[in-house]
Amino acid sequence: MERNKFKYSSLFCIIVFFRVNGGAAQASTLFVFGDSYVVTRSVDRGAVCWQEPYGITYPGHPSGRYSDGLVLTDYVAMFLGLLESPIHYEAMNSTDLDKIQTGMSFAYGGTGVFGNSSGTSNLGDQVDLFKQCLVDGVYSTADLQGSVALVSITGADYSALLSVSESKNPQALLSYMEACVNQLMQDVTRLHDLGIETILVTSVPPLGSLPSLTHSLGYQNYSATANSWASFHNFWLQQAINEFNAENGHGDGTTPFIYMDLFNAYLFAFEDSATVYPGNVRFESPIFKPCCIGMGEDSTCGSIDAEGNKLYSVCDDPTSAFFWDSEHLTQSGWRAILTTLQSTTDSLVRCLSKQKA
Repeated sequence: MERNKFKYSSLFCIIVFFRVNGGAAQASTLFVFGDSYVVTRSVDRGAVCWQEPYGITYPGHPSGRYSDGLVLTDYVAMFLGLLESPIHYEAMNSTDLDKIQTGMSFAYGGTGVFGNSSGTSNLGDQVDLFKQCLVDGVYSTADLQGSVALVSITGADYSALLSVSESKNPQALLSYMEACVNQLMQDVTRLHDLGIETILVTSVPPLGSLPSLTHSLGYQNYSATANSWASFHNFWLQQAINEFNAENGHGDGTTPFIYMDLFNAYLFAFEDSATVYPGNVRFESPIFKPCCIGMGEDSTCGSIDAEGNKLYSVCDDPTSAFFWDSEHLTQSGWRAILTTLQSTTDSLVRCLSKQKA
């Protein structure tokens, strides 16, 4: 009972924090596209995020989020003044109309801008589903006034390449990255053309700092090469966003695309370990070590054997860990990221304020 009281009182404090610090941002609808960083209820019931110990911090059981608790989407929804994160597209027919009117998620774990061998949908497929919602009359042009989209593409297109080699052919990888950025811009431009007024686009995080790569270094260091590839992607993406905004600005100082710099927000957490975040949170060292770790070469967070025995370990205090598993952040990690992204939240407030003026 006491543990549950802590969980829900902590959630209340988080909501109050975002209402006080970002309460000027009010959106009518939030649409979510992309990968596991923004999934709030995975439609794949066989996904690891439906296994214990996922959801251990909030809501206290697996809820389809790739974390111990809240994720990026939840915090963005709070910042926008929405009572909860959007429902998923595949749950549309079994959901109350009032929930549909506040937005929808099309996100799916493993999504990139291109398809992959596992058959996961790509970002363009998700945009197609959103377009079909408009064709079917689920949303009208009026419904999109004051709308915001969150687009998260954080490296699925690169993970296989970086895990095989830290690039035997740098020029080929650079060309591939350029193609990825071009396709990403085509997809988010389609969302803009379909009527979404403000679009948050995430950078790729420092891929070489993810536990999936730092585990071979005892979680004490990171792959500078992999981080440099992420930097190239982000440079081209930010440049493309700036060019689009210069040509398509609203004329009032606001822009349709807002770059969400996850890369540098991660680095801030890594480099300033003395920082105390809201809730009196300070991340323990080594920060690259995840809270939930598989106990064996083929085991990951959430793995169990044929008898149901756990093949993973969980840290004593998830709130003091930045990473939850080999790829994803804890609730505390995401909260720290959002409190660091002041330029993103300021831009979002300006855009939404202008839309309502």
